Amino acid sequence: MHASGSSIWIGLDAFDLVELRLRLRQGDLPNLARLARTGGLTRLAPDVPGLHQSVWRSFVNGRPVGDHGWYFSKVWRPEHGRLECADPSWLRLEPFWQPLADAGLRLALIDVPHVRDPGPTFDGVFLGGWQAHDRHPLEVRPATLLGELTARFGPPVMPPEHYGPQQSGELRRLHRLALAALDQIARVAEWILRRERPDLMLLALGAPHRVGHYLWDLSQIDRSRLAPEEIRTLDRALDDVYAAADRAVGRIAAAAPPGARLAAFALHGMGPNPGWNDLLPRLLDGQPEARRRRSLRARAHGLRRSPLVLNASRLMPPAIADVLRDVWSARMHHWSSTRFFALPSETGGLVRINLAGREPLGIVEPGAEYEDLCAELAARLTAVTDLETGEPIVARVNFVDQLVPPDAPFRPYLPDLAVEWRERRIGDSVGLRLAGGATLRWPRGRRTSSGRSGDHRSHGWVVGDADVPVPLDRAPSGVELAAAILDGCVQRRPRAAPQRAPAATRLQTA
Repeated sequence: MHASGSSIWIGLDAFDLVELRLRLRQGDLPNLARLARTGGLTRLAPDVPGLHQSVWRSFVNGRPVGDHGWYFSKVWRPEHGRLECADPSWLRLEPFWQPLADAGLRLALIDVPHVRDPGPTFDGVFLGGWQAHDRHPLEVRPATLLGELTARFGPPVMPPEHYGPQQSGELRRLHRLALAALDQIARVAEWILRRERPDLMLLALGAPHRVGHYLWDLSQIDRSRLAPEEIRTLDRALDDVYAAADRAVGRIAAAAPPGARLAAFALHGMGPNPGWNDLLPRLLDGQPEARRRRSLRARAHGLRRSPLVLNASRLMPPAIADVLRDVWSARMHHWSSTRFFALPSETGGLVRINLAGREPLGIVEPGAEYEDLCAELAARLTAVTDLETGEPIVARVNFVDQLVPPDAPFRPYLPDLAVEWRERRIGDSVGLRLAGGATLRWPRGRRTSSGRSGDHRSHGWVVGDADVPVPLDRAPSGVELAAAILDGCVQRRPRAAPQRAPAATRLQTA
C-alpha cells in the first residue's frame, strides 16, 4: 500500500522500445532509468498483430479491438458500405477508468489519445487536444480550467500536424515547438498534481509521436539544399525530443505526492517508414502499369494521396472533408466486380473482402471462397520482392479471422488481412517484382505521400511501478496495462482525507 494512494501514469506516445533500450544503456535518460530500476522494463505488444493502430483505443476501452472496432481513425462501416470517421455513436468507447470515477476517485486525464469530453458532471480534470499528436478538439473540464491554464502557461504551443510533403522550414519549426510543448505540458502537469491531488493521473506526451513521424530521418526532404548547421539541428531533433520527454518525466515525478505509484509507458514504437502502403492496391492487383486498365474511378482513387489533394485538404473544413470522404468511399469501386479492396491505413496494409452477407453489394461467398481468396492474396503479397536485393518486402500477412473471435461484437467492422512490412523503404528501392514476374520501377529516392520518414513499430513498453500481468502465451498489451492501472487504484481506494470541493470550485477560488 502506497502512503498517498496516488497513481501517476505517463504515456510517452510512440517512444520507441529499441531507442529506449539504447539510450538507457548510454545513460541518456536518467529519469526513465530510475523508473526502470524501480520496477523493471516490460515489453508490450498490440492486442491483435497487424492492427497496432488500434492500441490506444484498446487501452482506453480496456478491451481488445474486436470488442470496440476502433482499428483506425477511419473505419469501414459495412451497413452503409463506406468509410466513416470512427465515432462512439456506433463504436464502443467506454473508458476503463469510469468505475473509478463512479466510486469517487479523483481523476486527472491529460491528452489521452482518442478520449472524448466526459461532460459537465465529471468531477476531476480533463484536458484534451492540448499537445496530442492526433487531431483532437481542445476540450477542458471544468470549463474554467482553460482560462486558468492559458493565463499561467500561455496557449498550447504544439502545432497541428502538417500531413503530406515536407519542407525543411516546417521541420525546424516542428522541432522547436515540440520541445516547447514538452516543457509546457510538464509545467501544466506539475501544477495540476499539486493543486488537484488526483487519485489517478493519466497523461500522454504527444511530441515523441509527432517528431518520430516527421524527423525520424531526413529522407523526405532534399538534404543537399540545407546548410550544414540545419542538417546537424534536424539530425539531432529526435535525440532532443527524447531527452526533453525524459526531463518532463522527471519534473512530473518530482511533483508527485510522497509514496505515489509512478510508471511510464508507450503502447507502440516508431521506426523507419517503409512507405509501401502507397502501393498496396497495385500489389494486390499484381499487374504492371502497362497492363492495368484504369477506370476513371481508379484514377480518382489514386489521386487522393497526391501532393495537390493533400495540400488542398489541409485548407478544407473538417466537416466538408468528412462528407467528401463518405461519398468517395462508397463509390470508389465497381462493387459488382470488386472482390477485395485496400482500406486506409498509416502503418501496415489493410485489406477487406467484399463479402456477401456482410457488405451491401458483397460478391464473395463466406466459407471456402472467402478463405481461398484470403490465402491467394496473402501469397500474392508475400511473393513481392525488391528488384535489387531479391528480398521480400512483406514480413507477414495476418488473417484477422484467426486472431479475433468470430463472435466478437465488432468483427464485421475490421479488415480481413493485416499486412506487416519489412523495414526496407520505398526510397531505398528502385522497384519491385510482383507475383507472377511483373515489375514496377521508379527512380531511387522516391518519397512517401504522407511526408513521414518514421512510422509505427508494433511493440511498446512500460517501466516503473507497473505490475502488469503477463499472459503465458504472449507479451502483455495495452489491455493488460489498463487492467493493472484499474486493479492498482481499486486496491488503494480513496484515501481518508478532508472533503475537497468540486474541481470547478477549487479552480475558481485558487
